Amino acid sequence: EDNATLLRADVERAEAGKRSADEALEVAKRDHVELEGRVAAARSEAEERRRAAAEAQKQFAAETDGIEALSTAAAVFADSLRDYADAWARGLTECTHGCPAAPAQAAATASASASGPRPRSSTPPR
Repeated sequence: EDNATLLRADVERAEAGKRSADEALEVAKRDHVELEGRVAAARSEAEERRRAAAEAQKQFAAETDGIEALSTAAAVFADSLRDYADAWARGLTECTHGCPAAPAQAAATASASASGPRPRSSTPPR
């Protein structure tokens, strides 16, 4: 009878251990499923962020190209404007230092000075 009692106690301990192991297994399974879901969500988010980063890089490259084109155009415009101003200044200084006027130009100058000052044109000279 003592032996049977000991065996029943061993069986009860074994069953209690089995129940604990089963509960731990269920908790581990739930945790595993939850972690798999989180991993899938993280992968999806990472992929979306990679796509967004690639799109941002493309947009940045396009804007950079536009800025470079604008900078180049501005430099060309500034050079052209500088050349125009230099040519205009050379022409002005040459004419103030005794620029010989052509006969037609002399006649136009004489008639202009006789009739008074002419109104300025609203368009700049070319």
